[in-house]
Amino acid sequence: MPDRRTFDATLKPNGTWKTSFSYTVSKAGTYPVKVQAWPVGVQDVNSKDNTASLNIVVEKQKPREVSRESGIHSELGGS
Repeated sequence: MPDRRTFDATLKPNGTWKTSFSYTVSKAGTYPVKVQAWPVGVQDVNSKDNTASLNIVVEKQKPREVSRESGIHSELGGS
């Protein structure tokens, strides 16, 4: 089942709203995102422009090489 999230925002006419969210994927691939905007309390004169979608492409990358100094050792631990 897809991960579904809903965000509510009230905008002034011609206003904008930005948000960001994170999610975990188990493999590289293309993931669809669908966005809907619906007016509340006013008549919608063009409901065909209320939905947009895009694809997010997730690519697997190799970890960045980190230079290490010889003779240095560290550990992380917890209780």
